[in-house]
Amino acid sequence: MLKLNAQTGNNMFQYAACKTLADEKGYKFCFRGGKKGSLFADFELSGETKWSLKFQRFIYEITPGSRKKLFRFEQTAFSPTKLHELFTPAFFEIADGYTIQGTFQSEDYFKHNRKNILKWYTPRKQFLDRVKQIEAELPIAKEKRCCIHVRRSDYKDMVEKADGLGWIMPIAYYQEALKNLPDDLFYIIISDDPDFAETVFKEIPNRYVSRGNPAVVDMFLLARCKYSILANSTFSWWGGWLNSIEDKVVIAPKYNLGWPDNKWFPYKIKVDEWQYIDVNDALENHGHIEKICFD
Repeated sequence: MLKLNAQTGNNMFQYAACKTLADEKGYKFCFRGGKKGSLFADFELSGETKWSLKFQRFIYEITPGSRKKLFRFEQTAFSPTKLHELFTPAFFEIADGYTIQGTFQSEDYFKHNRKNILKWYTPRKQFLDRVKQIEAELPIAKEKRCCIHVRRSDYKDMVEKADGLGWIMPIAYYQEALKNLPDDLFYIIISDDPDFAETVFKEIPNRYVSRGNPAVVDMFLLARCKYSILANSTFSWWGGWLNSIEDKVVIAPKYNLGWPDNKWFPYKIKVDEWQYIDVNDALENHGHIEKICFD
């Protein structure tokens, strides 16, 4: 039994890791939970239906001792108020019948199963049709497109927690990333605060700002551009990871949420093939724009 927690991007890590393990071990698999939306609502997954999952959950619940078998991940302190879930190789040796809850924010849990995961995370037909509709209206092929993701709305609340993590990405990071790209690109901008994002990138004339689209549509707009500039979020990470374009260029913030202290958080979330920008270096180079953009 997998207990999903947090939002879609986090749930995708959890499902990919645990479903991969279950398939490889021949275990029955079921899950419950998740806050915003549903993996069922967004993706094809691997053939489960709501009824088949209900049946598997029922079997799990009536199995003697099942609720007592909880797999625990190794953790360490990242800051006085924040724990770090460590990559735990013992996960690969879990016996059948366990309840599992964790973040799994490392491709090391499932990278070897990429071919299947790409199938699992195929958007439902209505969302894929919307992605294709938007693409058909864009004036340029995917090889000349760059998607920029700006995560902002809920991250503004997280800043108040003072947990030592860097939630809001400085605009300087995006300015530094743009320096590394060709001049003739068309830009797709996705954000949970599109008005803010459009203001920040108003000097880019050749752009499309996504508005009113479901989150899974935005994720696959991100996944279908040769160039992408990611935010420090699991949603963004998956948009980069699901991209199957040959010679893609994925730019991400070095250290992810741990950039203020130059420490990776999550500590195994790095993808070796991606390009990383040091956010603190970017602030030194472009810090003068921060006040303008955040006022």
